[in-house]
Amino acid sequence: MTLAVIASMGVIPQAEAEEIFPAYPLRWSVMSTNGQYYTIRVNGDLLAAGSVFKSRIATACQNWANTVTKANCITDSFSTSNVDLATASVSYWSQLGYTGSGVIALTVPMDTSGRQIFTLSDASKSTRKIKYASVYFAPTTDSSISGNTSKQVNVIMHEIGHVFGMGHVSNSSRLMYNYVTTITTVPAGDITVMNSFYK
Repeated sequence: MTLAVIASMGVIPQAEAEEIFPAYPLRWSVMSTNGQYYTIRVNGDLLAAGSVFKSRIATACQNWANTVTKANCITDSFSTSNVDLATASVSYWSQLGYTGSGVIALTVPMDTSGRQIFTLSDASKSTRKIKYASVYFAPTTDSSISGNTSKQVNVIMHEIGHVFGMGHVSNSSRLMYNYVTTITTVPAGDITVMNSFYK
């Protein structure tokens, strides 16, 4: 079971990449009122009623907030959120080329000009300043995830890493490893990357 970086049609960065698109870093704008660089406001109202991820959002956000000092994650209402979690329709998942791929989630940011960023080409044309992100979950949840709370939290936390601009790594002890694990904290290596992004 893989976790998709911001991409469509299989555009995935190299192992150990710290950026989603290394040549075109994506960042949230600075917010100084709370002493942190940015606070993402996450909402799950667009998740399917039976989604196993729905009740794990608060834990995933809190786990980020507990360990990362440069940026923050809170849960919020749909009317004021800037990161929305949704269950993808079967047709949308198929359109992206993920049907049968084992990919269970992907993140799609939108820049300050309203451009959705799926590919390296999109990133190259973007403002590189993110104002909103969507996290899509596969229409059908794998049974091994459905029965495992830690994996559910891991998937959400991993996608939040992408929301902040982090790419995949090949180290299985890191949150940004591109396969599902039971890691539910932000390991030191990932904190170091975040601190280098938002300093």
